Amino acid sequence: MEHILARARASVRAFSLPYLQAYFERLHGFSNWVIVSDYSIGSKDQPNDVAAFTVMPRVGSLAALDRVVGACLPGDLKHVKGVSDLAIDCLRCDLFYTFAFVMPRKRYLFSQEKPEAEAAALLTAVRSTLEYYEGPLQGDLQNSELVKALVRKLRLLEPRVRNRSANLKLLRDISLIPSLAASIVSIVQEFTAAAEVGWLSDRDSIVRAYDELAFELFVLSHSWLAEQRERDCKNTQLVFANPPDVKGKRIWYDSLVRIPDYVAGALANYDLIGDSITRLKVERIITECLHDRRHFAMHKLDLGPGEKLSCRGFDFHKKM
Repeated sequence: MEHILARARASVRAFSLPYLQAYFERLHGFSNWVIVSDYSIGSKDQPNDVAAFTVMPRVGSLAALDRVVGACLPGDLKHVKGVSDLAIDCLRCDLFYTFAFVMPRKRYLFSQEKPEAEAAALLTAVRSTLEYYEGPLQGDLQNSELVKALVRKLRLLEPRVRNRSANLKLLRDISLIPSLAASIVSIVQEFTAAAEVGWLSDRDSIVRAYDELAFELFVLSHSWLAEQRERDCKNTQLVFANPPDVKGKRIWYDSLVRIPDYVAGALANYDLIGDSITRLKVERIITECLHDRRHFAMHKLDLGPGEKLSCRGFDFHKKM
């Protein structure tokens, strides 16, 4: 996954550097930050899969901010009839900066095209990861609870991959999404003296499945990026929100998740090749928000067989 981490971070930084500098300079007084994420993945009637991450400073009580956002975005995008002026103003609020990664619905993460070969490649990756983390480790990784948890979860996963009962599509996303989240955390740390960064993900099988393996992958991806940048990030505490998944019960940051939900939903319904919108209700988001580089950064992430990887930013131009 290191190539994805490096490529995603480099693309985000290069594409949005002056806007990121302006955003973080404007909010330089904050030391605690939050990244809220949502995904529009796997819908057959949409041309794209999308993962969106919204960065925001921790302004007072997040629960209070959640209530304010909830007044502007009263429901998930798929549940509202239209997008109001208040919703547009909320999405373009100066507190928020949203990164979105648009991906083709057919993609390969483990470097192979045929499912049988990809499963074999994944099994090799699981075994090599176990071999590394069960071997002699240096520094903070020695005897860490994080490594113990990772090894335990991979040991449970290995036979499922071997007998092909594991969900390869889901495992691709479980490997990918934490890497993207870690890349965004690394960007926050570059431009701020962050004491705390929290990752609040929408309730999704990506973060729930396989004993919540995504969280260990997120921390290890973050550590790898810090090591590559030769930066000591010990002073930054990583925090996760992991509320119980009770059907029908609201979680305390549900409204905050609607910010990346609206962005992901709009881009999932946008045909990049034909420059057309498949659902009219997302048009206002496309034409009035996503062209605004001060608050949004769009990236096209291609994951093809044979480790063919590209991540590049692209501009939306406001339509008249």
